[in-house]
Formats: sequence, C-alpha cells, structure tokens
Amino acid sequence: TGAGLQAGKRPALEQDFTTKFLCYIRKINTITSTSKLVSFYPIMADVDSAQQIPFGDIFPNSKGMSSNDFESSLLDYSQPTYSTNFRTSVDTVIQPRIQPYDSGSQLLRFDIGGEDDGLFTDLSTLKVVGRLKVLHEDGSPLEAGEKISCVNLFPESIFEQINLFVNSVPLNDHGRHIQIKSYIQKLYSTSTEVKKTALQNEFFIGDSIEPGSEDITVERLENDEGLKTRNLLIAGSKDLHFCFKPTLDLANSERAFPAGYTLTLEFERANPNFSLLAPDNTKSYKIRIYDMVLEVRRFSPSPTALKALPDPKTGTFYLPFSRTTTRFRAVPVGVGQYLVPRIADGSSALPYHLLIVPLSNTQCTSISKNPYVFSTKKIKKYSLLLNSACIPSKPLEIKKKAEDNVRVYRHFLENTGFSDNNVSNGIEPYGFLHHDFCMSFDLTSDSCLGACNHRPEVGVLDFSVEFEEPLEEAITLLVIASYESCLKLQAQEVSLNYAL
Repeated sequence: TGAGLQAGKRPALEQDFTTKFLCYIRKINTITSTSKLVSFYPIMADVDSAQQIPFGDIFPNSKGMSSNDFESSLLDYSQPTYSTNFRTSVDTVIQPRIQPYDSGSQLLRFDIGGEDDGLFTDLSTLKVVGRLKVLHEDGSPLEAGEKISCVNLFPESIFEQINLFVNSVPLNDHGRHIQIKSYIQKLYSTSTEVKKTALQNEFFIGDSIEPGSEDITVERLENDEGLKTRNLLIAGSKDLHFCFKPTLDLANSERAFPAGYTLTLEFERANPNFSLLAPDNTKSYKIRIYDMVLEVRRFSPSPTALKALPDPKTGTFYLPFSRTTTRFRAVPVGVGQYLVPRIADGSSALPYHLLIVPLSNTQCTSISKNPYVFSTKKIKKYSLLLNSACIPSKPLEIKKKAEDNVRVYRHFLENTGFSDNNVSNGIEPYGFLHHDFCMSFDLTSDSCLGACNHRPEVGVLDFSVEFEEPLEEAITLLVIASYESCLKLQAQEVSLNYAL
C-alpha cells in the first residue's frame, strides 16, 4: 500500500498474480492440548500462468493449489524481500480557520497542505472528530422526556454540503444534500457486519421497517427501537462526541494527495429540521457544535521514492477517482405515467452507475418526516432509457407483496453488488419494499459496478415511470450518478477531466 501511494499507481492485480503470488501460509503450532498459536508467513511461490490462482484462493487448503505447490512453498529458503517504509508518517490534527461558535450558518473551513508543505496526504484516513449538543432555539436544554430524536448517522447528517477546493479551484458537485448521498452509500454499499460495528460508532441504528415509518408520531417515538435509542444520544442536551469518515469523492482515489498543493474543505450546515425528528413541528431547535477537527494520516516518502516522483512545483500528478453527482427531478401532481428527460448528464460522459430514490416534497424539510425512509411512492413500473433503448429490456414491475416482488428485488441486488456472494447489506425483501427502496442501474458492460476502469462513452439517459394511480401529491426523484473522473495537478495548475 505504501508503494502504491508513493508511486501514484493503481495496483494491477491481474498482472501481478500471473507469474508470482504472495502466499500467506497459515501455520498452526500446538502449544498445549487447549491452546494454539496461529502465525502467518509470507512466502513467494512460482506459479505457471496456466495455473494462475484466483485472488480469493491463495491459502494452502483452497482448491486450485496442488500439494506440490504447498510443499515447494514450505521449502522456499530464498532471501525475503521487503517494501520500503515511509521516511516519516504522522497522524495530523487539522484545526478550523475559525473555531466553532453559536451559529447554524457558520462555514467550518480546514486547510490541508500548502505550497511549501512537503507532506503527502492519505485521504482515505480522513476523519471528522468533535462534540455537539442539541438545544432549544433559545439555548435552553431539552426537557426530561422530551419527544425528540435524530436521524441515522446523525453527526454527519448535520452538514448538507462539503465544498472541496484544490489551490482555491472548486472541485465538488454543486448538488446539495451530501448527507443523503452519504447515507445511501453506507446503507446500500456496506455489509451487515459493518453496520453492526463500525457504522454504529457513527450512530447508525436501524429503524422500524413498517409501512408509514416516514411520519414521526409520539407513538412511533415511544415504540420504534431505533428512534428510542437515538433519543438517548441527545436527551437532556448532553454532550455528543462524534467521529465519522466524511463522504468525499476525492477520498476514494487510490493515490495520495501530493505535497505542494493546498486542499481546502468547507463544511456547510443543514437546517436542523433535516437531522432532528419530532412529532411537534411548532418547536424550534438548534445544534450547537463546540469542537470540531480533522484527523488524517500524512507522510513523507522515502528518498528513493521522492527521486522517482514528479516535482511538486513543475511536475504532473494524476488522481483518478469516482465522482458522484446529486440531482433532484420533480414529478408533478396528477400524472399516472411520466418520462423524465435527461435524468442524468451523459453529454460529456455517461455515468457507470445510477441510483434513483423517490421522496415526498416535504421529506427533507419537515422535522416530523424521516428523510431516510425510502418507499415506493406508489410506483408501479419503471425503466431506464439509454439512447431510447430500455434497461432492462422489459420494464420492472413492483408488486405490493414482498414475496411477489422477486424480480425487482433481484435487480436491486445485482445492481448494488450483493448478488451471488457470501456478503449481504442486510436489506431484506420486506424492508426493501417499505423502508429502503431504490431503483439502481449498473451501466458497465461487464457488470463490475465501476471496479474496473472503463473509458466512458456519451449518450442520453431518460427515465420512464408509471404509477398505480394519478399522483395526489407531487414527488421528487433523488438521482445519484457515479462517473469516472480524473484530477490533473500540473505546476500548481488544477484541472478536472469529466470526459477522460
């Protein structure tokens, strides 16, 4: 990993494992009849390209490895090779330009690096750490037993936008509601095990999946385990300490942010009515941030690596990453069938993935609505049109019973990466239909969900939707599109290539 971050290269697993593979042999030494010591030994073993071992099958008992391979690995006494370490590595705390004060509209700005800063930055380690309280608008604390709770991933949800600049050049998407994008990515893309461990540290606590759970009532606050648990987090206006990984497109790049450039992050606050949940929408609340810093791993490469890297002042750095955009498309009242033209931009490059969520028009603005409950909104059929060709070839039809909704649910699994494997995001057919519904489309030719680097094409994307009956209320379609993008840094100049 260190070598990849230094060299700025994406690991090529297919090539690396063609002739050699790194075999981690587990050797179990029995210490006593009741205890065992497990150790792992890295051993280089030659493998004929015709007998290439699949990436997941590199242990001695896995199929595809013969006993001769195992024996030769155990008897390989050649000198081991080691990767070069970073010259220095430090976990850095970044303070805001201005410390938080009592204002819901304050922009919290952070600067990482600078023109004369010689450290590289691993953005995958970026964390936001701080402390907050929920208070009444007048600054008084919450009363004992007050009927109020908060949304999932609460601390991250208090920000509706994270503006990103490199040398003062804006890079982030202009669409708002980054907190919904973050919630959707973590809801659909993380496994059940992660939701039960790491995401609980960010206050991800499952809600009831019963129909109608979008509306916040006194009864629901008293009976819903998720709402009750999150009520305890903020009850009595006690301190809530938080630590979360922000959703930044540039952070998914496999290359370190280079030295000599300034990365600026601006955190914009959301309306408290988005992240707080209460049945009484006549009361006003505020969220007071007392402390907030960024923590990130920064390092200086080894002298050998530095000689091979471009000069920060004159050289060129390429940072490929996945760029996601958030857009909203209105569906008017009274329609029974509707075509949404150009639901996502494909004029410069088509997205490799598209995810659409129907929302009520007040869902993101009313304190008595849960913005993270996604239901079908009486959608009956839907399909995506790529250059007028239907995807899938037969429109998907939503059934009212989960046991009849097999085709739509299967399409959801296949287009979020959780089909035919041993990992699950925990969304079951009933919960998908009533609480976690989305319409997702993997647009890659090999169904890799963007895992491979495909050169984007151009085209026109439309969306066709049919409802059970004409809409009594207008709805909004939240559209999240993912694109292959590349950031180019050259002699302190910054450019973003959307078309690659």
